[in-house]
Amino acid sequence: MTDVKGRGTGGCLCGAVRYEVAGGLREIIACHCGQCRRQHGSFGLYSEAVVADVAFREDRGLAWYDSSDVARRGFCRHCGSGLFWHRKGAPRMAITAGSLDQPTGLKITQYSLLSHVLLTGPIQPSELAERMHLDASTLSRNLQPLLAQGLLAQGPGADGRSRLIDATEAGRAKRAEGQRAWKQAQLALNARLGTARVAALHAMLDDCMAALDAADEEEKS
Repeated sequence: MTDVKGRGTGGCLCGAVRYEVAGGLREIIACHCGQCRRQHGSFGLYSEAVVADVAFREDRGLAWYDSSDVARRGFCRHCGSGLFWHRKGAPRMAITAGSLDQPTGLKITQYSLLSHVLLTGPIQPSELAERMHLDASTLSRNLQPLLAQGLLAQGPGADGRSRLIDATEAGRAKRAEGQRAWKQAQLALNARLGTARVAALHAMLDDCMAALDAADEEEKS
């Protein structure tokens, strides 16, 4: 993924760790591995930066835990805030999204948008927005990172004024990668909640989406 912001600052809850990132911050990703779930009580949300670009304004609370033979996790020894994940010797380091000061301008990976385009494309932006229940400006903002990374492509439509969005080969590969990670997360959720609870949750969500769709249709009529 590309770096999307030129500078960022952040720190822990109590202020005993403060840092500044001089270079780019990667878009936020979600990690569902067992270690992240145990550290955060849920999945982990991380940006990433070059280690040499991270400077500490305050590090009296910074401590490191060797979570494996190959990686370590940075946290505040005073308030317990999780801050970093670093593969030992690697030039880049993950930074917890929640430790970044607002506003960051970062967004989580647009997996749902990529999936919609792959399954329905080539598709006009207006039709895509309607299918995803998004307004045009929100769709446009979410499309830009995927277009910039070469995961989606925009081409001419049936006439000179229309455009079509389609997935590239890189986008198909990225979506397949996301599907594998999503499946692992789903299996982990099934194991913790049980398949009956998960099935009931899916049914409730389907009913809610159907009710919202029906309400939208009533408003249009």
